[in-house]
Amino acid sequence: MRALVLRAERRGRLDLLDPAKAPASTVWAHPVLGEDEVPEPQIEHPQDVIIRVAYCGICGTDLHCSQPAANGMVSFGGAARFPVVLGHEFTGTIVRTGTAVTSLAVGDLVAAESVSACWECTECRAGHLNECERGELLGLTVNGAMAPLVRVDARHCYAIGRLADRYGRDQALRVGTLIEPLGVAHRGLTRAALRTDDRLVVVGLGPIGLGVIQLAKAAGVAQIVAFDPLESRVALARAAGADACTLASMHERNTSPTAVVIDRFGARASLVVEAAGTTDAFELAFAALGPRGRLLVLGRMPERVPFDTNRLLSSALTVIGSRGHAGADAFGAVINKIADGVIDPSPLLTACFDFADAQAAFAHARSGSGAKTIVRVEG
Repeated sequence: MRALVLRAERRGRLDLLDPAKAPASTVWAHPVLGEDEVPEPQIEHPQDVIIRVAYCGICGTDLHCSQPAANGMVSFGGAARFPVVLGHEFTGTIVRTGTAVTSLAVGDLVAAESVSACWECTECRAGHLNECERGELLGLTVNGAMAPLVRVDARHCYAIGRLADRYGRDQALRVGTLIEPLGVAHRGLTRAALRTDDRLVVVGLGPIGLGVIQLAKAAGVAQIVAFDPLESRVALARAAGADACTLASMHERNTSPTAVVIDRFGARASLVVEAAGTTDAFELAFAALGPRGRLLVLGRMPERVPFDTNRLLSSALTVIGSRGHAGADAFGAVINKIADGVIDPSPLLTACFDFADAQAAFAHARSGSGAKTIVRVEG
């Protein structure tokens, strides 16, 4: 079958038997993205399902993996193993099931978590699937969903029939691609113990940052300020109920993000969400925190980020990391919120390309136009 495959040259950490045990930005160089023939996935374990992919979103991770930095290395700071079929934000229809699958059936419309847990290690047995000691990452360390078929453990799959009741089948399959980034936002806000009286700042307005705003507004948070370089994303944040502005507009007014936060709230933030994955965004987020503030880091950095530990101590700050969405029913919660009309992420879908135009889709997403670009894989 034809698939969108990312290849790269292994240049670093040659001491490792498994290159996925180190950040991809220290291992892989000169990424090349292109269509290729790959074998169709087969049922390998009793809990496996085979899904015919309908739509697959392009994530910032996909862009960072396929984009070389100035030194030629990939720009992604997480685990990867190339070559690999990209794609981890997807929906589709189950076409085959393993012998132990009882919760899903052939024909079900589903979305799937991108973390593939081992289910046996200490973390998995404690329910912490995102921190699995032997976990794989769909579309990064194992083949993903930029292909007609993908294999997933059924325990990571969620039926999205209720979305079809709200939107109709095709639109449900489109909107369902946003469950993954919204799941990341949901789990992060849960870990950060979101409060209705929080003075919330969101830095980075991709689908995760915009999802944070929608979920926070739905939870009753009234005070939200958001920042992004792109006016198109700032407009989406404003439509979702945030007081948002571009970094360029602040430069023109000779002011700073922290000054904007203090002007809007009368104080610094009690909770800041970093959802951009850049050093500049992290520094902006850290500076906006008030005493006893919490910094939730959702963006994956390509390199280590220094920060002022003296301020961390003196202001009693808390820094919270959160990866993924598996194991805490984040997908189930997001699906119910969408199906019940509590949130509507559909405005985040700003471009759709056919699979034959996948390279153009990546170019469009890389341009920063809109929020989420998706690819129609099979339908």
